[in-house]
Amino acid sequence: LIDEWLEELIIDDDKLLSRVNEKVSLLVTEVPSFQTKKLSRFISKQDLIGANMASIHIPLFLDGKITTPFRGSAHIDGSFLAETGDYCCDE
Repeated sequence: LIDEWLEELIIDDDKLLSRVNEKVSLLVTEVPSFQTKKLSRFISKQDLIGANMASIHIPLFLDGKITTPFRGSAHIDGSFLAETGDYCCDE
């Protein structure tokens, strides 16, 4: 449901990536390493939506699944094991 809403909300034009890259940052936690990553560069509208979905994925809550796929790896909510510095530092 959220991904469908984002699909409608985000305007996919030739300026999308210039509007969001280095201006929007999202945290994701990769599984099984549990490494938190801050993302601020996206390659497409679908990549941006995938990053959003990974950054809010609370295991079992949204879709009954433990993880969500993003860029070829399993991920969960970025704040799961985040530290204060994860919110303010570059990728």
